[in-house]
Amino acid sequence: MVGLKTVTRTPDFTPTLVTETPLFLITPNTATPSVQMEGFVSVVVSGTAFYKTAGCEPISVKFTAQAGDPVNVAFVVLFVRFKSKQSGATSEWTSIPTQNLGAGTFTHDLISEEMKGVDAFKNAWIQYQFVATNAKTREIGRTAIFSESLTLLDCEPPTPTPSLIPTPTLLKP
Repeated sequence: MVGLKTVTRTPDFTPTLVTETPLFLITPNTATPSVQMEGFVSVVVSGTAFYKTAGCEPISVKFTAQAGDPVNVAFVVLFVRFKSKQSGATSEWTSIPTQNLGAGTFTHDLISEEMKGVDAFKNAWIQYQFVATNAKTREIGRTAIFSESLTLLDCEPPTPTPSLIPTPTLLKP
C-alpha cells in the first residue's frame, strides 16, 4: 500500500480564541510618588525655589504633609539640610516641628534662617524628609529624603540700569 494516503479527519468545529483590543485604556489619575512615602499619603511643597534674604520673592516655602494614619499620628517633624550643587557636601540636619491642622494634615512655612549652616551655602539644594510619631513619640512613618527638587537662592537685587533722559532742545523763533 505504498502511495496510499490515509484520510485524516478534520473536526467540524475548531475552537478559536477571540481577543478584543480596547479602543482606549482608562488609567486612574493618581500620582506615583518618586520617593518612598511610608506613613504618608502626600507631601506638597509650594514651590521649587525660594530666596535667602528679603528683597527677592518668595523668601519662604510652605510644606504640607498628609499622614496616612491620622488617628495615631500625633507629631510630624520636618528635617531639612543643605546640599551643595557644586561639591555635593551637606550641612547637618535641622529638625523643625510642624503645625497640626487636624485630620492628619501637618504644615510648616520654612525660611532659610531656621536652617543650620545657612551662611555656608550659596544656591544650594534643600534636602528634606518627614517623620511621623505617635503620642508616645514612637516613629510610625518616615518618607525617604527628597533630594534635588527645592533650591535656596541668594538674592541679588538687580543693578539699576541708567536711563537716558532726553535733553530738551530750544527752538529759535
